Amino acid sequence: MQCGREDSCFEFTGTELTLRAGGLVRCIDFSSGAPRTQEISLDGAVLAGTNAGLDIFFPGLEVREDPAFRPEIVRVEKVPAPAYDGAGSFFEIETFEEARQIRRLYRYILYPGLSLTGVEVELTSAVLPLGILTPRMDAEAGMVPAAVLDRITPLSPGKVRSTEFRMRTDYSNDLVRVHSLDGDGVLSGNILEFRSGNTGMVMFQEAPPANERQELFSFDFQIREGSVCSCGMGFTVQDVNPGKTLVSHRQWTGAAQDTASLVRQYYLERIPANFRERYAVTVNPWGSGQFYDRVCTEFLCREIACAGKCKADVYQVDDGYQAGGFLRDLAVDNRPAGRSFWEVDPEKLPGGLAILQKAAQDADVDLSLWFAPGMNKGFADWEESAEILLDFHRKYGIDVFKLDGVIFSSHEAEMNFVRLLRKLFTGSGGKIMANLDVTNGLRGGVGYLTGFGSIFLENRYVCHQWVHVPYHPVDTLRNLWHLSCYIPTRNLQIEAPSIAEVVPEVYQKEGRPASPEEYDFKFWLGVTLFAQPLLWFQPSMQPEKILEDTAEIMAVHRKYREKIFAGQVRPVGVEPGKEGLTGFCAETGYAIVYRTLNAPGSMQILPENGGAELLYATGPAELHSDGTAVLSDPGTFALWKIR
Repeated sequence: MQCGREDSCFEFTGTELTLRAGGLVRCIDFSSGAPRTQEISLDGAVLAGTNAGLDIFFPGLEVREDPAFRPEIVRVEKVPAPAYDGAGSFFEIETFEEARQIRRLYRYILYPGLSLTGVEVELTSAVLPLGILTPRMDAEAGMVPAAVLDRITPLSPGKVRSTEFRMRTDYSNDLVRVHSLDGDGVLSGNILEFRSGNTGMVMFQEAPPANERQELFSFDFQIREGSVCSCGMGFTVQDVNPGKTLVSHRQWTGAAQDTASLVRQYYLERIPANFRERYAVTVNPWGSGQFYDRVCTEFLCREIACAGKCKADVYQVDDGYQAGGFLRDLAVDNRPAGRSFWEVDPEKLPGGLAILQKAAQDADVDLSLWFAPGMNKGFADWEESAEILLDFHRKYGIDVFKLDGVIFSSHEAEMNFVRLLRKLFTGSGGKIMANLDVTNGLRGGVGYLTGFGSIFLENRYVCHQWVHVPYHPVDTLRNLWHLSCYIPTRNLQIEAPSIAEVVPEVYQKEGRPASPEEYDFKFWLGVTLFAQPLLWFQPSMQPEKILEDTAEIMAVHRKYREKIFAGQVRPVGVEPGKEGLTGFCAETGYAIVYRTLNAPGSMQILPENGGAELLYATGPAELHSDGTAVLSDPGTFALWKIR
């Protein structure tokens, strides 16, 4: 059978599956009842040959060479990808092994135009894996077997490196780490890049950050005897229960001259069609502190009106509107929360949310709510949580929810959270988007579940002495710059607190950055322009100058964002804070360049061009035809449209 659309195609002959997309061809042999890659090529050039072992391995329930344990293919079918998977296409091969009563479903995934193949696995077993000790004993004996979700055998692998995302951003600005292959042949991270001949190859895991996973081993990729293995299923041998279906993370393998661009493009294609044109400047009042003390109908109505003055699209009511308590009651005191917990507080908001909805309509902004699903129940109450949020959606039209307090305490908890996101999407007809908070807990990070909404990346304050990492515009710019190598900037909410709220004592502890006041407030706001701006302050409590500056910069963002985000955005220049200009360039021809205080005034940073139109700048700026940008004043930025 053969099926597909555009240039993505599945072909199955009964023993061989051929995957084609974006010039990539992958041939997989199923004659043993399990997948073994025979060849991978790009535009006719062979990049990888036959695997010595099977593509996929799960310890204790692995497919055996013994014919008595040979799985039989019982179903082959192309199935429609759900709308929350963007433009993807699915092809499923289901096998059943009679000896141990094991069902394995291999779901292969393609996206038109992308030279990538994806796979996820569903496993249902009537028996438990045997021969596995406790995690501690296995580790002490050096016998922790690594599950393998994909394996390839490149013809001539060149230099190998992995990129690891480190979230839990409340504690660190070290969000991206690059690793080289160690002596044991293993690496950690979400992304592995190497070259096969003259062509780049990439394997990446659509999964939580490495250090937030449930795996029982300490690495994510393994290179041994010529094979490159992507390790980890997302579930472990301890998760297996007779009759229970386990679902793996997704693994992607592909080839391109520019592998980072291939990863970025995948995450853009992953966005559902009805989210593609939804952009938001969001006001969240939590960054100013004292929200618990101030939240009431009168205050929030003033806030919403001032959010409109700031040219925001969304005002997000954070923790404090609910009658049952606060986040600390759930996360610190470990109280369970049901439907009554999430009723609107009748004392703080006696008119409920209807008054806030009316204020939002008058200010031409959308209302959004913070919510913390059942972290201390392993999200077993995901259906109740979904109904609570869908009820807010039906009554008040709220279609953006910040989801906080998330802890993937087990594989089942993670799958329950995924079920919640899917229910919100399908139950709202694809209207509800999530702001996925990755600042603490054990969560999905920047490379997992991104199709369901945006990433709430950081909590950075200027007014709290107790924070681990205070705000500084260069640090925030550096984090965005590093992440943008692989993650679409439009997926990331980037904060700008208020310069009027800086408390000097916050920056006087050893090891902390200089006061952010060394940069003009418009520079703070400019850091957000090629991402989703998050105005991290209470606008009704700000001086008029703060509102004016914010409105000016956000008007620039709103004017050009649709064109900027119509294609990929990549980092240019040097790492922010180093001695050089830095910035971003969109393939649609828009470019932004920043000059930090220690940077020189000029640098060849952008592509050669046939001319450039200066759209906005906070100081004198020029762009020459050879791509040299000139910013005369330190601490300024400039936005151009390049021809």
